[in-house]
Amino acid sequence: MTHGTPVSGGRRTPTRRTVVRGIAWATPTLTVAAAAPALAASPPSGEPTIEGVEPPFAALRCASVTAGTVTFIARVGDGYPEVGTHLVVTLPDGLAFADGSQEATVEIGENGLVSVPSFRALGTAGDYAIAATFEGVTAYSIGTITPQPGAIIQLTRTPSNNASTPTITTSSVSITNGVKGSISGDDSSASSGFNAAVITADGTVRYWGRNVGAAAGSPGTLQYGGSNVTGMQHVDTWTSVASSNDSTGGVVAGSSGGSVYQWYRSGTGAGTQTVVKVNGISGTVLAAESNDGFSYVLTTSGLHYWQNATTGDSVSATLMSGTAGAMQLSTWSTRENQFTHGGGLVMPDGTIGTWRDNHGLKKSASAPQSVQSLIVTQTASYALTAGGVLYSEGSAFSTSPGGSGWTERESGVSSFSAWGVYQTAGGGTHYTGGAFVSVDGVVVAFGAISNASRAWTTTEKTFPADVSTSKVFGSDGMYLSLATNGDVYAWAGNVFAGDMAPQLKNPGQPASDLEVWGYHRTGAGDFYGGGYIISSPGACA
Repeated sequence: MTHGTPVSGGRRTPTRRTVVRGIAWATPTLTVAAAAPALAASPPSGEPTIEGVEPPFAALRCASVTAGTVTFIARVGDGYPEVGTHLVVTLPDGLAFADGSQEATVEIGENGLVSVPSFRALGTAGDYAIAATFEGVTAYSIGTITPQPGAIIQLTRTPSNNASTPTITTSSVSITNGVKGSISGDDSSASSGFNAAVITADGTVRYWGRNVGAAAGSPGTLQYGGSNVTGMQHVDTWTSVASSNDSTGGVVAGSSGGSVYQWYRSGTGAGTQTVVKVNGISGTVLAAESNDGFSYVLTTSGLHYWQNATTGDSVSATLMSGTAGAMQLSTWSTRENQFTHGGGLVMPDGTIGTWRDNHGLKKSASAPQSVQSLIVTQTASYALTAGGVLYSEGSAFSTSPGGSGWTERESGVSSFSAWGVYQTAGGGTHYTGGAFVSVDGVVVAFGAISNASRAWTTTEKTFPADVSTSKVFGSDGMYLSLATNGDVYAWAGNVFAGDMAPQLKNPGQPASDLEVWGYHRTGAGDFYGGGYIISSPGACA
C-alpha cells in the first residue's frame, strides 16, 4: 500500500483515499465510451468520476498538439453528465493553450467525452501530466515531449565518498545536433572512464569516451563496412566494470529489425573497434538495450537477444519465445565479481515477465497490472502503472514494509528512474535507489537497503520555488533532473548517506534532454559519475 510518510518539507504523496474526491486514476481504453450505456433522459445520480483515455499525447518540442488528441471520460454514478456540463482542464508548466493560458473550461460531450483543446509543447523533454477536474475529482493524462536537436555538454563528477561534497564540472563536446543518446562508465581515471554515443539529427551515431578511441573534441562516427551507419533511432552503451577490463560496446537500431548494429572495443585508445550487423530480427523496433555480455532489441515480433560479438562482421539474434506484443523492456548485467545478468518485459496482457542468468521468461502472477514503465535491476524491480502508482519488488526490500514481493510504494507519480546493485562486502548487501517526479512536478528521491536499519525511505529534493521538473535520471550516487524551463540540476549521494542539495549546472544554457551514469565499486569508498546535456536551441517561436 501507499505510504503517507511525510518527506522533507512536509509534503505527502496522495493515498488511495483520494480516489473519490481527489486524484482519480484509472486504466482507460478507447472502448470505454463505446461500451457504455446511453445517456439517461434524466440527470444521473451518484459519485462523479473521471479518467484519462489512452493513448497519451507525444509531441516534438515546440510543436502543437491537435484538439482532441488528449481526452477524458466523465461519469456520474453509472451514467454520464448532461451534455453541455463543464469541467476545468489544467496544463502543467511546459504546455500552453493557443492564447498562452494553462487553464480552460471545457464542455462535456456525449457519453461523457471531454476533448482537450489544442495546445503547444513548449517545455523540455519529459513527461507532462494534464489535469481534468470534474465536481472536485481530478484525473491526469500523462504525455511526452521529445527534444529538438542541440549541442552536447558533458558533465563530470570528481570522485568522492559520501562524507564529502563532490564537484560536478561541465565541458563541451563537438556535437551540435544531438537528439538522443546513452552514457555508461566505471571507476577508471577520476570519472573519465565513461563511454557515450549520441544519435544526431541526420540519423548518424557519434561516440566519444575513454575506451572508444575518440575524445570529446573529436567524436568518432559509427561505421559499418566503411560507410556511416544512418537512419538510427535507438541507442544504448555499456562499459565493463570488471577489474583490468577496458572493454566497451553498444547497440543502435533504426525503425526496422533489418537495421540493427552492435559494436565492441577491447582496449583503451587501442584495439580494433568491431561493428557487426545483427541478423534474424523482424518487425518494427520498439527499444534497444546493450549490456556487458548480451544485447537486446524489442520489436513488434518480440524480444530478440544475442551474445555480444567481439569479432567478425555479423551476428545472429534469437527470438525469445512468448514475447510477441511485449511493450516495455528493461535489462541489466554486471561483471564486478562474477558475470550475472537479467531483465524484464511488460507483456501484451499487461503483466510482467522476467529472466535472470538465462533467457527463460517467467511471468509474475503477483505483479501489478497495466504497467506503463518498467525498470529491472540486479536487486530491485520497479513498475509504474497507467494510474500513476509506483510498485517495487526485489531483494533490496527484504526489511522494508511489504517485503521483497511486489508492494505499492507511492501514488501520484508521473515518471521515475532507479538503480540497484549487490555488493559482496560485509557478507553481501542489496542496495537500490532512484527518484520520481510527481504529477505536480516535485522530485522525490528514494532508496532501500537489505539491512534492518535501511528500509524504504523517501526525501523530497528542494529546488527554487519557480522550478517544475519534467524528467529525472538516477544512478548510484549521481542524479540529474530536467526542469520544464530547461534548467539542469545535479546532485550526488543517496538518501541514506551524502545526499546533497541539487545544483544548477547549465545557467544561461537551457537544455532539452540529458543522461546520467554513476558507479560505486564494492568495498571502495569513492563514487564516480557524470552525464551529458543536450542544449536547447532556445525558446519556441
